[in-house]
Amino acid sequence: MKQWRILRKLIGMLYSKSCRGDLGAEDPQPPLSKNAKGLFQGIYLKMLVTPPTSWPRSSATITMRPYLPWLYSIQAFTLLVNFASGVPTQQHWNSSSILDDYDDLWPASYKMQQYGVVTNMTALLNPANHSHKLPPVPTPQQMELDTNKQFELLKINYSRLLSDIDGNLREDLRSGRHLPRIVDKALRLFDLKQVMEEVETSVMSKVSCTACKADACGDVYNPTHEWKVVFPPVQKPDVTPQKAPSPGAPTFKVLHLSDTHFDPYYQEGTNADCKEPLCCRLTNGPALSTHTAAGRWGDYRKCDTPKRTVDHMLQHISSTHPDIDYILWTGDLPPHDVWNQTREENLMVLKETTAQMLQTFPGIPIFPALGNHESAPVNSFPPPFVKNDFGISWLYDELDAQWRQWLPTSVSHTVRRGAFYSVLSAEFNGEKVHVIGHIPPGHSDCLKVWSRNYYKIINRYESTIIAQFFGHTHYDEFELFYDTTDMGRVTSIAYVGPSVTPYYDLNPGYRIYYIDGDHKESTRAVVDHETWVMNLKEANLYDYPIWYKLYSTRSAYQMPSLLPQDWDNLLNKMVTDNALFDIYYKNYWKNSPVRPTCDSECKKRMICDLRSGRSHDRKELCQELESRIDGNTRTSWRTWIYNGLALSLEDMHFTLN
Repeated sequence: MKQWRILRKLIGMLYSKSCRGDLGAEDPQPPLSKNAKGLFQGIYLKMLVTPPTSWPRSSATITMRPYLPWLYSIQAFTLLVNFASGVPTQQHWNSSSILDDYDDLWPASYKMQQYGVVTNMTALLNPANHSHKLPPVPTPQQMELDTNKQFELLKINYSRLLSDIDGNLREDLRSGRHLPRIVDKALRLFDLKQVMEEVETSVMSKVSCTACKADACGDVYNPTHEWKVVFPPVQKPDVTPQKAPSPGAPTFKVLHLSDTHFDPYYQEGTNADCKEPLCCRLTNGPALSTHTAAGRWGDYRKCDTPKRTVDHMLQHISSTHPDIDYILWTGDLPPHDVWNQTREENLMVLKETTAQMLQTFPGIPIFPALGNHESAPVNSFPPPFVKNDFGISWLYDELDAQWRQWLPTSVSHTVRRGAFYSVLSAEFNGEKVHVIGHIPPGHSDCLKVWSRNYYKIINRYESTIIAQFFGHTHYDEFELFYDTTDMGRVTSIAYVGPSVTPYYDLNPGYRIYYIDGDHKESTRAVVDHETWVMNLKEANLYDYPIWYKLYSTRSAYQMPSLLPQDWDNLLNKMVTDNALFDIYYKNYWKNSPVRPTCDSECKKRMICDLRSGRSHDRKELCQELESRIDGNTRTSWRTWIYNGLALSLEDMHFTLN
């Protein structure tokens, strides 16, 4: 919106100056013609009255909506460039012809005339289509017609238009014609590389670098972005070493679902190899070959989860695990079309998915957490003091209404305030706590200052917080926490559950935990856990999805228990045991047949991730581990000399022959 306001102001300046023939002291020009003046006025009125957020959305125009302001600016700048360069303007141009040159991009119902752009001062009409309902399920014949139509619409794309214009501008410059300074600045304003450069050199550059580039920014300190958690004035109790759960004791069976990313617009047979962040939709056009076609049950490329796959998974879980005691549901429900999302559609996905969970698991307690994709725009969670249209109450109020079907009314206040709930006084009562959330605290997406303070909380309450459960990464992994005064002593474990979505290069999956249950000596610790997956390749090949248990943790990794110390031992074994690491790597990718290979640098990064319960601190946490991996993979001097001699002798033999 900021760029939109800048562009609107710029067009207004251009219109004002061009009417007076004052585009710059270094290059004065005569005033614009009446028709050209009308064009600028029409563009400016359109931008003044109708911001981009109010434009209509439909399956036909969903990918073109963000580009409409660019098309306005292209026409305005093209007119101005021609005018400044001495090229006569076309006398027949008017405000209703702004998109005439790009008719192939738009369905007939979305021509410029529909928006009521006029060249007088009459107020503009608002778009008539405000519906955000899901499209009906098309028949195969209708789908073929729609996809062919989409393919025709997408033959001309915006990138090619910009490329053509850039080529024309370069040719103009080579031929000696130059642009007024204000036009040159306007054109460069929308250069994304320059925008990124300006962001990184601005006052907030250090914060933005840390947020966007993670560890590449180093240990950045910004006093306006630092805060420290304040603990109650109660001494930390003496730490008693954790005991493994008693063999044969009762257990809870717990389902962990995360990152469903249900895509209501997923369409089998569409292009799965598009150039957008999310594919497999009608708007991506039909596949040009069977290899690039979206599968029936999902796709390994940048595609989210079809409804039939979510339905099939829930039915499978209900029949295979009828003895589930409760469910952990760690967020990210909407798809990855972050440039298209609206509040209405995200709430629709929330309501539909909640209803689906209630129907599939009646009477089973569900403990939900909020994902970063639930907001619109994505990742935007204003603090409570931000009110009205810019606040987040539209989401938190609905979360409270939906979550209240499982949570007590006593947590309604905190859910509406920040989408969180907690159990107080657990330490005083001798209770054990499980923490659930979405973004793992050691992941680079977690802001450094927040992660550091969370790490301190885990350290302070290590005798109370027995386990943590997160999602977000889509992989099957874990993170460890260590004593802040003795980094050799492990204190806690965070389980990072696999995603339901295959986005991307993954099989769909979910977790089952067995947790020390109700008995006198219960530790509430995780006794074991399993990961279940669906082989997406075979499901699409045979149209018969099969969910199977990929592994059980204690059996796969030969662990005596799942205490934090056992996980630390596993991590250290994987440094030198390549076969053990390969098992972990296969499970990390949920046994995906398209997973990449992992070299020594990949191994260092992955093992460091396991040790990093604190984000943006890899140097301190992982330096010793990386040195050990380097030492284990480095070739000895004897082997190096032997290999060198062998190659030399082979070359000599080849030369003599």
